[in-house]
Amino acid sequence: MKAQQMLAISMVLLASLSLQGKVQSPASPDKPSKTHTGKLQGRITNTSGEAVKDATIVLTDTSTREENRTKTDGEGTYKFNGLFPGSYRVSAEAKGYKPSFAETLIKNDSLATVDLHLANE
Repeated sequence: MKAQQMLAISMVLLASLSLQGKVQSPASPDKPSKTHTGKLQGRITNTSGEAVKDATIVLTDTSTREENRTKTDGEGTYKFNGLFPGSYRVSAEAKGYKPSFAETLIKNDSLATVDLHLANE
């Protein structure tokens, strides 16, 4: 019985430690993580090459389905810091335009760039 209790306590402790890394460092547009993470940036333009400001950018971790959102600035640029390594889907939408998306891979201590072009509706 003592061995079973020790095994159960060990399993709970391991699960707790493995979850801590995921919970302590959520991605956000302006808050970098303290662990080895990557960054994503890009620019959203229309078919004429003009910046699309206030476009909604949704970044989805393809393995966990966790979403992070931000808006483009006046130059059409956006950024996400503190991203865990893995595959992500980047989508952009703005009023008057058709949505657009792309897939990207985020690596430790790296900066990925995903520029998207939005076509008129």
